Amino acid sequence: MANSNPLVCFKKVSLSYGNNHVLCDADFDIEAGEPLCVVGPNGGGKTTLLKLILGLKRPDSGSITVLGSTPNKARGQVGYMPQVLEFDPKFPITVEEVIGMGMLTPGFGGLKKTTNRHQIQDAMDAVGINHRADEQFSALSGGQKQRSLIARAMVSKPALLLLDEPTANLDLTLEDKLLETLLQFHPDMKIVMVSHDLGFVSGAVKQVLCVNKHVHTHPTESISAELVEELYGASPRRILHASDLGHDHHHH
Repeated sequence: MANSNPLVCFKKVSLSYGNNHVLCDADFDIEAGEPLCVVGPNGGGKTTLLKLILGLKRPDSGSITVLGSTPNKARGQVGYMPQVLEFDPKFPITVEEVIGMGMLTPGFGGLKKTTNRHQIQDAMDAVGINHRADEQFSALSGGQKQRSLIARAMVSKPALLLLDEPTANLDLTLEDKLLETLLQFHPDMKIVMVSHDLGFVSGAVKQVLCVNKHVHTHPTESISAELVEELYGASPRRILHASDLGHDHHHH
């Protein structure tokens, strides 16, 4: 893929919140092709990295190119599933309507129900949530909400799909099939996932982007005990076995 332009290009990007340096001189490319995982400790800058790609945050210095354009201009071709959805539980909205929100592109008036209905249906089928289409989103379980939000992020068949902790509430059967499902739905889509479940990461991707203020790319097989300790400041046993505890990651 060396001959084609990278999908995302960060050049010397730095960002601070007050005195807190979140990213320092981040300099890397994300190429087309294989899915990629972003790993690193809490507060290391993983979610901020996604928000910079989306143009929701601006760097203090450096430049970012996404799909050959600025992050703001490219946003219509990027799907995003946030880690936490800011959502009023009392707001009456069905599962199908939540997923349909993923069809709204900046600069285009509302959702054309007729032309996009089959795409919404396909996305619901892909994550196995179609039987809940007419139910209130607020009535769903955590895992069903997660499936709906993954469907919302991918419904417009974006060129780039950003998923922040996509396996957090998923049962193991869907977690195992997640990448396969996404790639079947849209094989040309580049998938970038934030995850601190190293068990999932090592089974899912060949390369990881390690983010802890600085950004480094590593092949997955080189994630050694030393690297985990350096990244997370914790023993790898605690981290690696978090993925075996029925996804109870909230002990830290």
